[in-house]
Amino acid sequence: MATITFTDIQPEHAEAVSQVFRLIKEGKECGEINEEMVRNTLGQHLGHFVSDPEAIQNMLEKWKSDRSTPLSWDFGSWIDALASAELLYQTIRVHPDGSGELSFEQLAWPSGGIEATEELIKIFGGRVASNSAA
Repeated sequence: MATITFTDIQPEHAEAVSQVFRLIKEGKECGEINEEMVRNTLGQHLGHFVSDPEAIQNMLEKWKSDRSTPLSWDFGSWIDALASAELLYQTIRVHPDGSGELSFEQLAWPSGGIEATEELIKIFGGRVASNSAA
């Protein structure tokens, strides 16, 4: 089983991280992630995603001229990446100090969806400390 360990989740975000994880896990198990429920659970954290078409286009133009330019996720692409990920999500634990672990099984090697899975932690201000699948 693969594990992503993380730090820096603020106590007030711990439950939301767990809720979003459960929605994604349950959605993958039944064959469809409910985007609206994930969107509602994310609330203010939706600002993490790029949503303006002009901003997306500008980001892509910068990336085309400099491939080291970091790309941000738009919400729909993130959900699509999670839905098609060859991963079976198991558990997430967020400890009182903001550290934690997210565990999953890789169903193929290499597996797509690893970066999208890490993004779940980053959305809430967390920092990925290690990823045994990367």
